[in-house]
Amino acid sequence: MPFLSENSPYWRVKRTLPGYGPTGKLSTRTKSKARAEEMERLIERLAERGWHDLIDAVRAGDIDLPALLKASHENRLHELRERIDDPKLSTPVQKCAYVFYAA
Repeated sequence: MPFLSENSPYWRVKRTLPGYGPTGKLSTRTKSKARAEEMERLIERLAERGWHDLIDAVRAGDIDLPALLKASHENRLHELRERIDDPKLSTPVQKCAYVFYAA
């Protein structure tokens, strides 16, 4: 269940996922609880698929949750996942994530 932080208006997600462990506090950068719940379900689906590399990228700050959700809506998770695995593309992936969010 998403929660509000004391000093931020944005919802956060913190889950313990089977086969992965705790995600830590992930910022959703949204003031909408429904959207934060949607991001939380996305994290759960990624863990069920075994796509821990995307969850790790969110934890490391390479991708933010809104960008990941937008990529999911556009069926571009495979493309995003392939780019994360290539270290030469780490900077373009981060820029791509901001483009996903801004669009």
